[in-house]
Amino acid sequence: MKAKHAGFVGVREMEDKEKKPELVLTKQAIEQVSKMHWKQQITQFYDQLAYYTEIEDDAAKLLSDESILDLKDHFLNFSGLKFLSDPASEHFGRIRAAGIDLSGLEIISDRSAASLSRYVGGYIPGHLSLSGLKFLSDSVAENLSAFSASLSLDGITSLSDSAAQRLSNCRSDHLYLNGLLSLSDVAAESLSKCGRSLSLNALTSISDSTAASLSNCQGVLSLNGLTSLSDGAAESLLTSAINHQYFDGLTSISDAAAASLSRCRAYGLSLNGLKNLSDATTRSLSQCESEFLYLDGLTSLSDSAAENLTKPERFHLSLNGLSNLSPLAAENLAKCGASLSLNGLNCLSDDIAASLSMCKEDLWLNGLKNLSDDAAESLSKFKGHMLQLRGLTSLCDTAVESFRNFRGGGVCLSPLLEKRVQNS
Repeated sequence: MKAKHAGFVGVREMEDKEKKPELVLTKQAIEQVSKMHWKQQITQFYDQLAYYTEIEDDAAKLLSDESILDLKDHFLNFSGLKFLSDPASEHFGRIRAAGIDLSGLEIISDRSAASLSRYVGGYIPGHLSLSGLKFLSDSVAENLSAFSASLSLDGITSLSDSAAQRLSNCRSDHLYLNGLLSLSDVAAESLSKCGRSLSLNALTSISDSTAASLSNCQGVLSLNGLTSLSDGAAESLLTSAINHQYFDGLTSISDAAAASLSRCRAYGLSLNGLKNLSDATTRSLSQCESEFLYLDGLTSLSDSAAENLTKPERFHLSLNGLSNLSPLAAENLAKCGASLSLNGLNCLSDDIAASLSMCKEDLWLNGLKNLSDDAAESLSKFKGHMLQLRGLTSLCDTAVESFRNFRGGGVCLSPLLEKRVQNS
């Protein structure tokens, strides 16, 4: 079927057809869009970019011209493109957009890779997705090594040592390789040298030597696919200087691995896969100095565990999996001085509300649907920074009056309830 040369007109009409014609984004279409009001641009152009299967070189050139369209706040979803010419790639490398999705491309030339590596983003460092690539040649890896924004290569399932070595020069803000099913020690050592952050969420296991290499990473290291972590690997990673570490696939850790938690220096640590905490893990966490600690997989928390979690001073503690709390656990958590995320609580007794109202930082309780008058009165005395209650669906008149006299830094309700409180 021949490609249909069109702008944004008629794209939506294609959705119900059994076989959609190919659609080419033309220079004329871009010129027409540039004359639209920004709201029309969103609904009739930006929201439909994924339908285009081809783009003219002249159209790509216009997209890179900031005097034609200001794209710095926009994410350009060109995931429907199956081919990008070398000249078009050169223009795409100059586009100032918040992000560009080119995940429909299954292959790119060396020249295109070199051109796309010049993409930097919009107002902030951008994100480029090339997750349709199934193979990364040494030459393409070499050309992509000049990339500085975030780069997704999630379609790559295997990576040669030579390609990894070439990527080691990459200074990407975040390199996503979430399709890799295995990683050699040599490749791990190379990848640990590139950029600031690295995501390898398809790996289900790593050797101790691979862990030792990855411990040299900077910024974020995401290994959410790991289902187990040896004691040696835990020691290498958890005691490293990596800024943020994510291990959400772990459902349990050994006592020896837990001991490494006591020496964890990561600014942020995510262990959302843990379903319960052993005494040894709890004791280790009581010495863990991570400012951001995520334990959203926990469905219950003992009083002693709550006390241990509050011993080190933190900035944020996330326990969104808890559906209930004991009064003593609530009292202990309120004393920790950290922002608390408890969005899994769907009901709040009056005494627990009174305890949580003593939190000094932010408090997230977005899972609550309703509050008793006494609980609302207690929370209205909250003196922390921000109280989040966006899940509330109704408030009685007494509760509305309590929140009208709110004493804390701020309270976030649903738009309807906020309006009611303001008008009371």
